[in-house]
Amino acid sequence: MTWLDLSGRPGHHGIFGASYLESIPEALDEWQASRILLVMSMAVDTKTSVIKDLDARLSHFSLQKKTGVGIHGPYKDPINITHTIKNHDI
Repeated sequence: MTWLDLSGRPGHHGIFGASYLESIPEALDEWQASRILLVMSMAVDTKTSVIKDLDARLSHFSLQKKTGVGIHGPYKDPINITHTIKNHDI
């Protein structure tokens, strides 16, 4: 698992190469996070159990989701994500 500090957002991090059902909840607890925004493609949300399983593991967090973000998505997707982050104080 690789931890990535996000410049300009002290206390915010990215995780890569993790076992999502174990590593992500552990990292969020370590960071004392309380608000989470999951951003995923429609395919990951509808064709796999990844989001459903992760949602169950993160039930004690204030969880927001943004579904339908594609690899070449329209400009409105990152704008919508930004508004979600601001509106929910993530």
